[in-house]
Amino acid sequence: MVMHRRKPGESLEEIRKRIKVKSIDLTESTCPDVKTMFHNFQELRFGAPKMGVEDDAVTVYLDPPVYEIHIRAAAGDVDMTLYDDSHPLVVWAMDLRARLEACTGANTRPSVKK
Repeated sequence: MVMHRRKPGESLEEIRKRIKVKSIDLTESTCPDVKTMFHNFQELRFGAPKMGVEDDAVTVYLDPPVYEIHIRAAAGDVDMTLYDDSHPLVVWAMDLRARLEACTGANTRPSVKK
């Protein structure tokens, strides 16, 4: 969206040419935390996001970070958009990201796709 705002007349195809995606494949042999975090995910329990109605409190988020979570599993799919960085799923995902980023320097081969 930022790219579109900077050059509103630019076509989608022109914008696509400037987008670079870094892809890194990690396994439990190249990053032991993969197994640990998968286990932690299996043990994760959480309820629906809080509505703020229990105590008549209203929370207003102005330009918050948005956490989009997409889970595909044999038992079903989950698609969530969360704004609360203390939600257990967000905490897990941010921990996962930090651990995987720490592994990217060891035995991984990043590839840039255009």
